[in-house]
Amino acid sequence: MEAKKGGVWRYIQRSREGDEIAFNGVYHEIVTPERIISTFEFEGWAGNVGLIVTTFAEQEGQTLLKELSIYPSVEARDATVASGMEGGAIESLDRFEEVLARS
Repeated sequence: MEAKKGGVWRYIQRSREGDEIAFNGVYHEIVTPERIISTFEFEGWAGNVGLIVTTFAEQEGQTLLKELSIYPSVEARDATVASGMEGGAIESLDRFEEVLARS
């Protein structure tokens, strides 16, 4: 991850069975500590690039994270949702919460 404007990121997830899936994107804006705007692409479906706006705000002494995903078409959005990405996103955020709790 190159967390700067124009920087790129890429990560690979491995299932318990050893299957791999990869994702990548480019950072377009980073406003610390308020907002990150970047692209998101699942490498198994090249060309379906989403724009992701992540915001952070203080709420009652905690950080509220919101993420807005924008896709180039309704069909691309619907296909992304139908892929099961919601479950993966929830799992990733649950793991992130666990890491933060240990800090």
